[in-house]
Amino acid sequence: MKVIPPKGPGLLRFNLFAWLLLVSLLATLPMLTYAVFAFRSRVAERQVQGQEALGRRAAASAIAIQQELRSVELELRTLAQLDIVINGDLSTLHEFARRVVAADPRIAAFRLADRNGRQLLRTDEPFGKDLPPVRASQETPRVFARGESEISPVFLDEPSRQGLVALTVPMKVGGDSLYAITAFVKSTAITGRLNEAEWPPGWAAVVLDGQRRIVSRSQDSQRFVGQPSTPSLTDALDRGLTSFRSQTKEGVEMITRIADVPVFGWKVVVGRSSSAIDREVRSALNSVLLGGLGCAALGIACALYVAHVLRKRIRAVIDAVREGGDTVHTSSAVSEIDQLATALTSARKSVGRTIAALDAARRDALTGLRGRALFMQDAAAVIDTARLGGHDDRVALLYIDLDGFKEVNDRYGHEAGDRVLKGVAEVLLKSLRGSDVIGRIGGDEFAACLCAPADKIASVSSHAAERIVAAVAALGNGVGCSIGVAIGGDSELDVLLDRADKRMLAEKKRRRMRSV
Repeated sequence: MKVIPPKGPGLLRFNLFAWLLLVSLLATLPMLTYAVFAFRSRVAERQVQGQEALGRRAAASAIAIQQELRSVELELRTLAQLDIVINGDLSTLHEFARRVVAADPRIAAFRLADRNGRQLLRTDEPFGKDLPPVRASQETPRVFARGESEISPVFLDEPSRQGLVALTVPMKVGGDSLYAITAFVKSTAITGRLNEAEWPPGWAAVVLDGQRRIVSRSQDSQRFVGQPSTPSLTDALDRGLTSFRSQTKEGVEMITRIADVPVFGWKVVVGRSSSAIDREVRSALNSVLLGGLGCAALGIACALYVAHVLRKRIRAVIDAVREGGDTVHTSSAVSEIDQLATALTSARKSVGRTIAALDAARRDALTGLRGRALFMQDAAAVIDTARLGGHDDRVALLYIDLDGFKEVNDRYGHEAGDRVLKGVAEVLLKSLRGSDVIGRIGGDEFAACLCAPADKIASVSSHAAERIVAAVAALGNGVGCSIGVAIGGDSELDVLLDRADKRMLAEKKRRRMRSV
């Protein structure tokens, strides 16, 4: 295709050499204007970059702290589902929980309480000791009223004087929340996640709970724990600001950004010293002045050389693109350009291989589907997105268990069984959408997580289940499948998974009764 250069009255057209020479000549004339403009641009750019860096670091720290609290919450939910808890074997639970505390440095103690506020056990007290009622500041009405997890404001443990937060989840018996299991999480655990990546000089961060009290700080972490935030920070929070100037507890002026910790209602505040920024501004001013003088002295000479080099380099690239070649062969005086292009290409390929290897390691080796851990992670992300995305979306979880799979293994051998599992994986990939999360979570057990608008999720999930049942039956050898479907909006993943599992078992039982 021929490209026709644009033409028009008054349109100046020069080659690269002429433009660079013209710019160099003009740069030597308005020296003062150039210096002022460049300085202001440099300062504005640094300010924007600084704000963006603060925002990225605050958001990353907020996600890290959410993951830490999610991890403890998952540990609590695992405890709540133990048979020894459900059967009321408190002595065994006490001993088991003590071993968990000894192995998990983040947790100071576990507590089991009933809906009347009675403490049934604490791992930091001997089993059977009479315990006082739950403190008013640590009561968890939402746990019993709505069956949701709840986190307390930070408080100081009287014996150790260390900061703690109480994270509580319900323990359901017969579908009712009868007990509450609490983990007392050390504020030092929050500090550890806050400081996973080293903070640059002049930077500081603080974590605030839902009552704007200090949970942890990046520096001198145990100081001021449990105390309210500074007046300047409180005022900014009241006004809903996310970027502003504030003071630390020590009185240091900071440029500040705030990020919310999802789900838990905490905030991460990251700041950078104003004095450090002022030093950078002065440094930028010196750089601009020196650069302006250098540009004035060397501009024209450099323009001649740069124009020659760049024109040759650009022409080589244009020619290579026109010819459709995969490799650009040039002889350039700026060797770093070619070296950088080669290095970036190599790095991109290396990163791609690394990502592929990591993804493969977390996938089922036989079917290529997600393994249980990767499925749980991706499905939880879908649920969080549906819950927090601001749309009226719902999530459906399909629990799929094969029928007749054991007979195939027994009659035809494990190789035949492996072919069946691969065939089921292909069925799931063809029967579901590309956005759906699919995984093999057990031997012959599969699961899928679907998301759709609330008024369509029931039909989407039921039609998907019908397609899967029909396609699996078509694999032959007497293999079929039973599917349990659970739909939820604000439900947690483990709740949906348990509900779908029970419905799958009920469906399997009905199928067997029909076949008798």
